Amino acid sequence: MEEHARRWGHDVTLTNTTDDTAVLGVAGPKSRDLLSKLTSTDLSNKAFPFMTSQKLTLAGVDIMALRISYTGKKQGNLNHRLTSRKGVHQFRYFLSLMRTPQFICY
Repeated sequence: MEEHARRWGHDVTLTNTTDDTAVLGVAGPKSRDLLSKLTSTDLSNKAFPFMTSQKLTLAGVDIMALRISYTGKKQGNLNHRLTSRKGVHQFRYFLSLMRTPQFICY
């Protein structure tokens, strides 16, 4: 991509952050119910349309949420930076909140 940008006259630098980011997919008919219990952000279709992203706080963890679907079901991806021990701890905490009889973590 940097090569194409230079060819087109743009001065940009891209940084691969793949190894610094964890992604958690939350899918299924009750996924929005679960997430709504962990945030004050409006997750309705109008406020958070399909194929958009938003920065939000879930259970005290700042994340980037993407409203997408690979299966045709309600789904979203939650992206969290893991560049510090705090980031890893926060993400593990978030996962622990999702382990309830109504939800399966795998």
